[in-house]
Amino acid sequence: MLVAFVALLWLVAIAVSRRHRPTTCVAAALFAYLLCTGWLGEPALHALETRVPAASPPRYAGNVAIVLLGGGTEYDDTHRLVPKFDAWRRIDAAAAQFVLCRAQHAHCTLVVSGGNPQKHEQSEAANYQPHLVSRGVPAANIMLEPDSLNTYENARNTGAILRRHHYDQIVLITSAYHLPRTLLDFHHFGLDIVPCVSNHRWRHPGWRPRLAHVVNTSIAWHEWIGLAQFHVYRRIGWF
Repeated sequence: MLVAFVALLWLVAIAVSRRHRPTTCVAAALFAYLLCTGWLGEPALHALETRVPAASPPRYAGNVAIVLLGGGTEYDDTHRLVPKFDAWRRIDAAAAQFVLCRAQHAHCTLVVSGGNPQKHEQSEAANYQPHLVSRGVPAANIMLEPDSLNTYENARNTGAILRRHHYDQIVLITSAYHLPRTLLDFHHFGLDIVPCVSNHRWRHPGWRPRLAHVVNTSIAWHEWIGLAQFHVYRRIGWF
């Protein structure tokens, strides 16, 4: 969506420049350049990823739930539905934490929360499950929550699952940029969780345009808008 917006901005700039408005064209070109080199988005992403203080690695004991939040799916070059970039990192982190949990002799359950907002042939939760199994998580220890379409629903639906059981500890795994909004939603539903970061995306702005900067800017703006939306909804009583 952000790429389409930039393309539209270029078209508008070209149209305006034909009407002898070169200043607008220059401003649009500067905006696109700063966007593609990271100066508009990377600082905002860095602020998100450092908003939640780094937590110590969890020490597991008793009955433990490890919650993995979905990060989307996409089709690869062979038209096979696979997790997106951040989702792979979350899967790796969840599997590693599960192995650590078992090594510390706790009773461990991995809850995978993710529906099908992109309307692919299966939910994120169902798509991630075989990848978790291949990384050493027994299928019997995996619970799927395949209905959530956003972070708020992740918290609501996962909370309903967690309350049906007694857990001594709930560890939540997601990307660093996603954690501030996730904590708001999970705390809203009264869930006391231990955050665990799967990956960081922030990279230094530069002078060479890169697609990664555009993607990161889109992610950062999406998260900041989501944080603002949460507070607005709570203020007007929708939450």
